[in-house]
Amino acid sequence: MKRSTKLEPKVDYLLGEKLREPEFLSRVDEGYNQQLVRSSASPRIDEQAVADKLATLGEKRQRVLEAFFEGLIGKKERDQLVGEIDRETLVYQGLLGRKPTHERRPILPRT
Repeated sequence: MKRSTKLEPKVDYLLGEKLREPEFLSRVDEGYNQQLVRSSASPRIDEQAVADKLATLGEKRQRVLEAFFEGLIGKKERDQLVGEIDRETLVYQGLLGRKPTHERRPILPRT
């Protein structure tokens, strides 16, 4: 007996009868939807690691400002570095669902 001879009646049954049963289709649909929900669940965030990174970024920002005040870097470099740090900080704050800890404003008042 060929494999196709064994398989054809099963395919006929599946296509002809089983796929027309509302209960079967409902179970298939429910299983598929549950799989989608499980696969789309957001991964857990290591809140302590994110908080540590935010603290590190705050310290880095302070060091950049100190370097500027000590004359080690210029205004353009300070603005670029602080901008990069602030953007990264916003990303990490977003991971924790926090609002920014400071408003986005010029680093120093314009004169």
